[in-house]
Amino acid sequence: MEYEDDNGLQLQRYSACRCKKDGGGYYLYKKGKSPEPDPSVLQIVEESRRLASIMSGEEPISVTDQEIVEMLFFPVVNEACRVIEEGVVVRASDLDNASVHGMKFPSGRGGIMY
Repeated sequence: MEYEDDNGLQLQRYSACRCKKDGGGYYLYKKGKSPEPDPSVLQIVEESRRLASIMSGEEPISVTDQEIVEMLFFPVVNEACRVIEEGVVVRASDLDNASVHGMKFPSGRGGIMY
């Protein structure tokens, strides 16, 4: 089977993973019990890593919650600064508005640039 891309969701689609209402997906949902991770998802992750040549034979790195936030959030802030610098938006508050309403950024935090 040939895959269009190395995306784990694409692999999951080909592997016929189910959804919550069918009792499957990323977690196994058994009646009256807490959801448990589905072991078959690990196989999909491993296959995705293999196809993307990521971490072949290596152990996954350990990252803190703070590091995850920084890896996801800093590029967004950098891009927001670039957009302001290039004059794509007039005010930083325009980006705050767009981030709250368009990206569902927590309104209590004021937006990306706040």
